[in-house]
Amino acid sequence: WRGPHLVAALLSCGAVALTADFVYRRTSLPGWQSTAACVAALLAGLNAVLYEFATTAQAYGACTFLTVAAFRAAVARPGFLRALAAGCLAGAAAACSLLAAPASLVLLAWYCWLRRWRHSAGFLLGAVIPNVPLLISFARAPYPTWFNLVEYHVLFRSARWTGAAPHDFEILTSWVD
Repeated sequence: WRGPHLVAALLSCGAVALTADFVYRRTSLPGWQSTAACVAALLAGLNAVLYEFATTAQAYGACTFLTVAAFRAAVARPGFLRALAAGCLAGAAAACSLLAAPASLVLLAWYCWLRRWRHSAGFLLGAVIPNVPLLISFARAPYPTWFNLVEYHVLFRSARWTGAAPHDFEILTSWVD
């Protein structure tokens, strides 16, 4: 398990580095860029949730890196190819874990609000590309695909688990933390 843990940790470190670089480039006070970038890196890297979950051999490290990279691509200079890249990155994050799907929706709303419709279409097209295997699976076997992605988690995951509803509510509201 050391290899997958290493990959997850490196992707998490990449997300922290992208965050610090973003803050460094956006800080307008001369001489304070490095300080602001270090503070951003510390706030992101020492976040208990990131430290605990994104460094394990699960999809959270990849989701974190891909979401931050999608954000960086989205807020860069406007252009169709950048929008396509942002969509690919956001779609790949959502394909790793549906927990990252809300970030894709936020970026799409941002594109629709602040960019041209052409860029929004590029973002949507990019978001579909990483999900082509899912679409193929759905076309070949709609019910098993739907059951695996939605129905099991909504209806059957809580079977014989008395604390499922409070746990789900806690997870849904944990963003407040």
